[in-house]
Amino acid sequence: MQTRVKTLAEYIEDVALRTDAPSEFIEKVGFIFSSKGIPLSESSEPYASLVEETFLLDETLRMSEERTLESLDLISHDIDLARGYLRRQVEKLAGAQETMNGILRRSTVHPEASAACETLVSAARAGNVYIFPGTRQSH
Repeated sequence: MQTRVKTLAEYIEDVALRTDAPSEFIEKVGFIFSSKGIPLSESSEPYASLVEETFLLDETLRMSEERTLESLDLISHDIDLARGYLRRQVEKLAGAQETMNGILRRSTVHPEASAACETLVSAARAGNVYIFPGTRQSH
């Protein structure tokens, strides 16, 4: 029993189904053969490896594109998380700065403490001092 040789059109359709190729891509492949004067009714044998490789490459590119888009979604999510974290940190720092400014304003009532408070506020703004709650005796 002799096996019937598939036409180029049939072979393109088979490979397209195996690789889940989009219809636009299938049409483009058929158009390229037709535009080169190769009828789709011709035997697929001389072109089988070319068709196979073309569709496998397209499948690989589509899968890679999907993974890239998924990675971009993850990166976007991570950026949103980082943005929220940084926003909370800025709010905390703004609160600390306002507290320090309040201390400085209150110290103007007691001029002798003013210089010490200005030094403390300047050092805190520069990140050169750490202030812990409580009294000296509690540490």
